[in-house]
Amino acid sequence: MDVRPTDPGEILSIQQVAEITGLAVKTLRNMRTKGEGPPMWVLRGRVRCYRSDLDAWITAERR
Repeated sequence: MDVRPTDPGEILSIQQVAEITGLAVKTLRNMRTKGEGPPMWVLRGRVRCYRSDLDAWITAERR
């Protein structure tokens, strides 16, 4: 689990999201195609996620 201070506006790659959540990149890609998981979008051909969206998704999943 990542414990360093975070910038809510930080843009993460899908690989970084995988490292933070402990989920495989393939799992995250599958979740994305089903409309599940943290909100992600494509920027210049790469899947991205705002850190604040990831943090909100993690918090919601804990409940």
